[in-house]
Amino acid sequence: MSKTQKTKTGNEDSYVEVTMPDGLSSLFTPISIIMSAIIIASCIIWGSSKISTALNGDDSTLGAEDTNTDTTQDTTGDTNGNTEAQLPGDYVRDFETFTEYDTDICKEDGKPVVYLFSTTWCPHCEWVAATFDKWAKDNKSDITAYHWQLDTGDNTLTSDVETEVPAEHQAVYEKFNPGGSIPTFVFGCRYGRVGNGYETEDDLDKEKKSFDAVVEELTKS
Repeated sequence: MSKTQKTKTGNEDSYVEVTMPDGLSSLFTPISIIMSAIIIASCIIWGSSKISTALNGDDSTLGAEDTNTDTTQDTTGDTNGNTEAQLPGDYVRDFETFTEYDTDICKEDGKPVVYLFSTTWCPHCEWVAATFDKWAKDNKSDITAYHWQLDTGDNTLTSDVETEVPAEHQAVYEKFNPGGSIPTFVFGCRYGRVGNGYETEDDLDKEKKSFDAVVEELTKS
């Protein structure tokens, strides 16, 4: 049986009568279902392909906003915006808890200069401060020592109250620790260490022995 359907033409009162052949109208519903299924399947296949490509890192558009990002922090701990932190000199070796660099030994009055850079508010600095100060005073015949508190500018090894770290000493700190961490130890401008060596063991005696070993190496040179 043929079917007549009125189709609106746009004019509110105007319609066109369309007479459809027998059986044709009954085909519309299954055809629509089939076409919808094809479209959905195509979308699924395309989406899966894009996700797989993105996960393998081969897509040039998906997530492109992330490909232009970079970082200014490297494994040396530099967080001041440098793309590559400069070392004090060529790496020589790890010795005790320190790193040795191929640099000239800095001396005052013929003795190697030893630095501790800390602050008043740093708990790790507080852990080692008194031990270092006593050790430095006990070994003043072999070394020239400075313990600079960077936040106050005071050298705790003197009876005076200083208010500013000398520029040449500040330069030593920045050379051996571009990242600005504390505490920082510099022995003879050749051995450097950021952080305490034996704080996790709470062993200050080992700290002193480590200091002694490095000074012994410096006085051999």
